[in-house]
Amino acid sequence: MDRWTLMAVLFCGFISYSYGQAGCQDSPSAECSLYNSDIICDSQGTHYLWAKENCPLYCGFCQSCQDSPFANCSLYNSNIICDSQGKYYLWAKENCPLYCGFCQGVSTRSTVSTSTGPGETTLKPTFSPGTKETEGVSTRSTVSTSTGPGETTLKPTFSPGTKETEVGHNVGRDNNEGCGPDISLSFRGGVRDTSGNRAAVDYSGVALVNGTACFDGSSRLYIWRYKSYDYRDKLQISFKFKPTPGPRIEPYTLVSNCEGNDEPSYGIGLNRFSNITTMFLKTDESEDQSMSFDINPTTWTDVYFRYQNGTMIGIVNTEIQTRSLIGNIKKRPDAMVFAHCKQYGNYRGLIKDIVVYSNCLPPLDKHVESYLNGFT
Repeated sequence: MDRWTLMAVLFCGFISYSYGQAGCQDSPSAECSLYNSDIICDSQGTHYLWAKENCPLYCGFCQSCQDSPFANCSLYNSNIICDSQGKYYLWAKENCPLYCGFCQGVSTRSTVSTSTGPGETTLKPTFSPGTKETEGVSTRSTVSTSTGPGETTLKPTFSPGTKETEVGHNVGRDNNEGCGPDISLSFRGGVRDTSGNRAAVDYSGVALVNGTACFDGSSRLYIWRYKSYDYRDKLQISFKFKPTPGPRIEPYTLVSNCEGNDEPSYGIGLNRFSNITTMFLKTDESEDQSMSFDINPTTWTDVYFRYQNGTMIGIVNTEIQTRSLIGNIKKRPDAMVFAHCKQYGNYRGLIKDIVVYSNCLPPLDKHVESYLNGFT
């Protein structure tokens, strides 16, 4: 049994993240927002025990954070409404905390024990008002999150069917200049978006081992910003996976927007009876298209999926395939989900290095361009 297989056996069955205390809230006297969450909430840090007791909501140690169902948060550009120095911050803090990643719906911290045993000290961080402490001071805006006298909670405006220059979620999607990912999950230090967009990522039953996420067949990972999302003709997903050894009792869904009653409009899965990975895509103007690739289930498989301007590109390890379609990706009400699909089947195995683009797409690699141009 190799190292990764052993880790999967050891960790998939016995480690999972489980949070969700009722009534979880921060201590008013702790003034949690004054402190840098990356420091005080670090499970390896000196202030962790104090933060666990006093700032569980601020640190994302509990699951009491949710978006208002009336806010339609996904309609808005998170880079704008979630900006702590922007004019919509107070509205977003109150109505879209999960979408903005203000309190990470499920903890993204390490599974280090939180019990206070003999010899452990609950160390409170220090903060001197008016000074810039380098250890505990928050790097966030100092704008109050409470709506007091004279403060205005400004809601962003969005007119469906128009291209708002400030808030509309499709703004800038045709500009590849300085294009960065929407989501980047390295699984180091937790299930946390490291793209800089602070995207909310929810997950259940996922174990982390050395930068790898382990899924046991009941685990799942949601990227909420893509709920009811209009991808138009732009989507790129890449990751690595290695399934649990042995026969598969059902197809393994690696990623899709498959949670509701509608058929998913895109997806990547591993066949049940053969070692074949299949990608599929559905647009509003074309017949469904798919492509299949042989894989070796005992080694890591690199997966790359892209749709842009009518061309679907699939790359598995070194094999490249393309399909032509017309139109935009069919819109679905469901989020992007990894490792779970009640219609097809749930994934068992390891996944790492998830990167997703949709706001813009990066330039193609030269070898892919050469393939598309007929130079192989």
